[in-house]
Amino acid sequence: MRAIHQRVAEEEEPGLRPVPITASAGDRARDLEVRRRARRLCTRMVQDLLARSGTVSPVVSKLLLLLAERDRLVLLPAIDTAYQARLMDNANVVRAELTTAVALPEDRVAALRDGLATVTGRQVQLETRVNPSIIGGAVALIGSTVYDGSITTQLQRIKERLAGESQTQ
Repeated sequence: MRAIHQRVAEEEEPGLRPVPITASAGDRARDLEVRRRARRLCTRMVQDLLARSGTVSPVVSKLLLLLAERDRLVLLPAIDTAYQARLMDNANVVRAELTTAVALPEDRVAALRDGLATVTGRQVQLETRVNPSIIGGAVALIGSTVYDGSITTQLQRIKERLAGESQTQ
C-alpha cells in the first residue's frame, strides 16, 4: 500500500513525500489527502482488474471493491486462508503433515493417509516432508494434534525412564 501512496503522491503532487510520524497538523491533513487519493487509485485498479477478468463472481467483486475502498486489501491473504479452511471443513477434509526420516514410496504414503483418515473420520489431504533428524518412524501433525512415532522421541522417552529409575535407586 505504501507503494500506491508514493505513486499517488508522485503522480498528482510531484513534490509530495511520505509524511513522518511526528508531522504537524498541515502535514497530517496532506497525508490524509494522499491516503484518500491512494484509496481511489487502488479502487480504480481493482475495478480495471475486475473488468478485464470477467470470470470473478459478483460476490467476490463486491468484496474486493469494498476492501479497496476501505484500504483493507492487505486482509486478502487472511480472508483466503479462512475461506479455504471453511471449504475444507464443509467438505469434511482435514490437512495433515507427515514427517519421515526418508522419502516414502507412494503406496506407504497412501496407507498412512488411509490410517489417518480412519483416526480422524475425515478425508485427509496429506503433505509429506523429510527430516533425517527423527532417525526413523514418522510424525503426523493434524491441526494441533501430533502423533509422534519417531525413533528420536522413543529414545528420549527411554532415556528419561532410565534417568528416573537411576534416581530412585
